[in-house]
Amino acid sequence: MKLKQAGVWLALGFLGTWVAAAPKESTSGTRRDRAEMREKMKTELGLSDEQVKQLEAHRRDHRAEMKQLWTAMKEKREAIKTELEKPTLDKNAVHQLNDQLKEVHGKLADLRLEGILRVREILTPDQFKKFMALRPGREAGKKGWTPGRGHEGPPEGMGDPEFEEEAPPKK
Repeated sequence: MKLKQAGVWLALGFLGTWVAAAPKESTSGTRRDRAEMREKMKTELGLSDEQVKQLEAHRRDHRAEMKQLWTAMKEKREAIKTELEKPTLDKNAVHQLNDQLKEVHGKLADLRLEGILRVREILTPDQFKKFMALRPGREAGKKGWTPGRGHEGPPEGMGDPEFEEEAPPKK
C-alpha cells in the first residue's frame, strides 16, 4: 500500500513539475532579423513575386493559428497546475485536462506538418531543398526547437535532450 502511495506521489510530483515549467521567452527573432531572413531566403531561393505573396499569406495565417494553439496549451497547463494545487485532488479532472492538452499537442503537430506541406506546394523542388537547409537552427546539423520560428518552443527542459544545448553556468 505504501509503495502504491509513493508511486502516486512520485507521478504527481513529476506531472506538477512538468506543468509548472513555463515556456521560456525568446530573445532572438526581432522584426529586423526576421525581415532580413525573409529577404535572404527570397534572394537565395530565387523566389518570384507571386511566390513571395503566397509565402507571406501562408506565414501570416500559419502564425495566427499557431498562436491560438500555444495559448490553448498554456491555458491547459495552467488548469492542470491549478487542479493539482487544490486541497482535494480530483484525478478524473486532471486526466481530462491532460487529455485535452494532448489533443492540443496533436493539433500543433498537424499544423506544423500542414505548414511545411503548404510551403512545399509553393516552392519548386530545388527551392524547397534550399529552403530546408536555410531554415534557422538547421545549420551544422542542429535539430530540435528553435525560438523565433512562429512559436515560443517547449518549456525549458521539455525539448529533445539529445539536441538541447547546455545551459550557461550560473554566476
